[in-house]
Amino acid sequence: MLEGTFLGYSNASNAYLVADADGKLSLEEMQALQELRRKKQETRQTESFLHLHVGIDASDLPADLESHHVAVKSWDDIRSEQNVVIVSIPSLLDPTLAPKGKHNIHAYLAGNESYDVWEGLKRGDQKYKDLKVERSQRLWEVLEQIIPDVRKRVETSSVGTPLTIDRFCRRDRGNYGPAIKGKQTFFPGPHHLQIEGLVHCGDSTNPGIGLPSAAASGMAAAHAIAPIWKQWQSLEDLARFRKEGRNPRYTTFEPGEVIKHIKPNLMQAFA
Repeated sequence: MLEGTFLGYSNASNAYLVADADGKLSLEEMQALQELRRKKQETRQTESFLHLHVGIDASDLPADLESHHVAVKSWDDIRSEQNVVIVSIPSLLDPTLAPKGKHNIHAYLAGNESYDVWEGLKRGDQKYKDLKVERSQRLWEVLEQIIPDVRKRVETSSVGTPLTIDRFCRRDRGNYGPAIKGKQTFFPGPHHLQIEGLVHCGDSTNPGIGLPSAAASGMAAAHAIAPIWKQWQSLEDLARFRKEGRNPRYTTFEPGEVIKHIKPNLMQAFA
């Protein structure tokens, strides 16, 4: 990891840019970093999210209830406000995620909730609470298409707004990520500046926005720094340190489990 002078912060992707502290960067490399910062700041943001989390009574639900659903109001403009709704019922796949006889549901507007609607409101104010009820109706309507009596089954529910995402996820204006169009430009890779010691990862790099993509970019960055064999050794060391109580920072992380599940598959792939 490159540590050094803070150069800037990207509003579009929450990415930090740093410069080499020991002065090894050339003038051209410093200029390239500054140009990268400029481009990041100019990159258009996507819209934000509106989340609905619900816990329901699962009694007598259909046995063939699907775990994932996508509802699109209009295909004419897929990005239009409150158009695309995604619903996930993870406890259908893993019953341990909810109490016995219950289900948890996550419904959200996928990057098509405008921050402007919420800007200036204060969390906890009545106007803010009323707007949460009003704006979440689109999500409830989609849930009712899946489970018609869902509102009668509700035992707990909460709404997350663009302000929630801005505060807890530190996403500027609650944005989903940089709005990079595939036919016009591309998400850069970990070494796109070709500066030794500088590796990029996160949702502003390839393969793009979203948790799976951001995680994949981290894997790509790790592979750019060290081969998989050294990564395994590091994970095994962490597992040993955790077992021996030598590193309290990893008390909730079990790297040995990562190795156990991934290493055999990769070994077979490279065989």
